[in-house]
Amino acid sequence: MSRLGQTMARLNRLLFGADRPRPAPRRKRLSVEVLEAREVPAILWVNRGNDGFDAVYGANAAAARAVVDQAIDDWEAAIPSFNYDSPSLNNTLQVSISATPLDPGVRGAATINAIEASSRKPAIATIWLDDNGGGAGWFIDPTPADSSEFTDTIARYEGAKPGTAADLYRTALHELGHAVGIVYDKSVYGEAGTLKIMDYMTFFIPMSGPTFSNNGTFANFTLDGHIADVGGFTSNDLMNPGESLSGYVTARQHISPLNLNILRDGYGYTVDPSALRSFTFQTDEIGAFNPNVAQNKFRLRNADGSQIGITFAGAGWIPIAGDWDGDGRDEVGAFNPNRTTNQFVLRNRDGSQIGITFAGAGWIPIAGDWDGDGRDEVGAFNPNRTTNQFVLRNRDGSQIGITFAGAGWIPIAGDWDGDGRDEVGAFNPNRTTNQFVLRNRDGSQIGITFAGAGWIPIAGDWDGDGRDEVGAFNPNLSSNQFRLRSASGTVTPITFAGSGWTPITGNWNF
Repeated sequence: MSRLGQTMARLNRLLFGADRPRPAPRRKRLSVEVLEAREVPAILWVNRGNDGFDAVYGANAAAARAVVDQAIDDWEAAIPSFNYDSPSLNNTLQVSISATPLDPGVRGAATINAIEASSRKPAIATIWLDDNGGGAGWFIDPTPADSSEFTDTIARYEGAKPGTAADLYRTALHELGHAVGIVYDKSVYGEAGTLKIMDYMTFFIPMSGPTFSNNGTFANFTLDGHIADVGGFTSNDLMNPGESLSGYVTARQHISPLNLNILRDGYGYTVDPSALRSFTFQTDEIGAFNPNVAQNKFRLRNADGSQIGITFAGAGWIPIAGDWDGDGRDEVGAFNPNRTTNQFVLRNRDGSQIGITFAGAGWIPIAGDWDGDGRDEVGAFNPNRTTNQFVLRNRDGSQIGITFAGAGWIPIAGDWDGDGRDEVGAFNPNRTTNQFVLRNRDGSQIGITFAGAGWIPIAGDWDGDGRDEVGAFNPNLSSNQFRLRSASGTVTPITFAGSGWTPITGNWNF
């Protein structure tokens, strides 16, 4: 065993699963090296070149370093700032990354060695990467900036490739996720409260893993510091335990919006969801709501034509859909303008509900991700107002008013430019041209001539390019009630629903 291996053996050997965070020895808190004033990366690989890669990976050492560099680049892009209190840290997390033989079945390990005392954020960390992928061998990607080899798309942020070798990029990215602070382990990191994230960890069931909850972000954790897969909702997440890749050891997982939400709400980092890589942008599908049927008032249509029925809401409610929890899948919701409280009720995938008191009589509901955090929030449109016809509600309850459209217009929302944030738009069926007008974040507008009288507007990403396009629904037709317009102007007709139904759109599949 190498000297590093012997050192790790002394660190209590608390490795019960692949990719588990490495416990740090009990010791006084380390002082953080003061860096001279200069531009440095947000994540600094402090021992690069003195990292054991040449001895362990031989001729593949340079390629392995390039893979780790890419993992660092991806985390840096996703976290523009750690927002440390001390300027002397230069917004830099110092990480030592070394290659060395680990225990059988273990691909990587990490520990947080030191935190900034005032903010309780990670400041120094150590990562170890196994010599042969925990026994499976390594896939050392010659082009780590793309994932073209991973042709089996499992979910938006997970794909697999043929073969048996473990993906070095995925393990490096995963361990860096622990280094930046996605962790939980009292026995390693001290009593709750040592790291800032511990303030938001709660045990609901003794001896089970804790639950992280803050500012609307919710995630179950395992006792060894991973995001737990509960009910299959997070089974494709980068920060699941490594053993979750069993049978899919060749899988690659990217940073997810949930990972960034935890870091933002657990530490106060500045995060950028628009920087996240994915295997494919998920396409939106259609659905419809009929308050007058007894069961399955919501009918959601998958791309293969199969349908999902949901019994929820009823007479007096207006349907909406959005990704309320940031898991990459849209759920349904409804708005009742006649109520004085909880006009919005959002339904989670497990059937639980969230009530939001917002808007009321005279308002038309919309939903969208206004701030790019990977979670949709509600909004409303009042065509009778002369200013601030659109009011968008943020997760913290603050509101954004937008003066746009008015009488005769029907609201929509979508990500028109692919920047990860939704903007507003409107449809006027009485116009002969530019029935759709889409508003960009800078106030500029795009006019689209499509549909007209008798049609109800919708919006969604029909082709998976990351940008939303418009569509329309006509309940009075006997076929082709839905018509989806691509960016090039081609139209895809779909026969679904009809009289008495109101359209919605969303990604129901993942």
